[in-house]
Amino acid sequence: MKMTYKNLSLNELKQTLNILLPGAKEFEVELSLHGDGPVTLYTGVEVMSLDNILELVEKQGFKVNDIDGVNSGGEMKKCVGITLNKSFIHDKTKENIEALFILGDAYEEETKGILYSFLIRAEKKHPNHSRSIDFSVDIVAENIEIAKSSFFEKINSFIFPSKEEEIRFIPMTYDGEWVEMEPEEDDDEVRFQIEDLTLERINKIFLTVDKIHEIYEEAEKEFFEELEKEY
Repeated sequence: MKMTYKNLSLNELKQTLNILLPGAKEFEVELSLHGDGPVTLYTGVEVMSLDNILELVEKQGFKVNDIDGVNSGGEMKKCVGITLNKSFIHDKTKENIEALFILGDAYEEETKGILYSFLIRAEKKHPNHSRSIDFSVDIVAENIEIAKSSFFEKINSFIFPSKEEEIRFIPMTYDGEWVEMEPEEDDDEVRFQIEDLTLERINKIFLTVDKIHEIYEEAEKEFFEELEKEY
């Protein structure tokens, strides 16, 4: 599904947040490195005042995306998703933040089923090398077999532009069983809800990994060139 956005004025956003948590002067905020969802590396939940939120989004420019609920701390919470027009560097973590997800109350309606979090490896082969990334995927289902089937149904729906661009998705196992992760996110963990798992988002992570690898190779090359000059 394609993401849709609403352009709100600062005052309209303030009213929207007041509907989310009436009368609140501060909010829990989920920070994300991905502009369209809390599905990449988290910097964690932070408490921000309403004034600081409004000041930040006014400075960076913003639009409201259509994500109205996120899994935070193992429970589904209502939220207002804000995609920033211009990302910013987090003061403490030095991470590049593209979106804010302002959290409200947990959904009163009980989620039917059990939350399963599986460890998955995505592999992408290139002519001269291959890359892999590990991530968790959250699936709510009545039992583990249905959860596994939902995962395979999702990845089988992916359409790759060409054979060369195919990505393999491999559930990680231990003693023949799928590895299950804790429902809470770790700081360095890449986590998706099954509904948000898309090729576009996986490819974006691979591009980031490739860039980091290129920077490392260039730095290593320069190091050895300088070393040779000394001798």
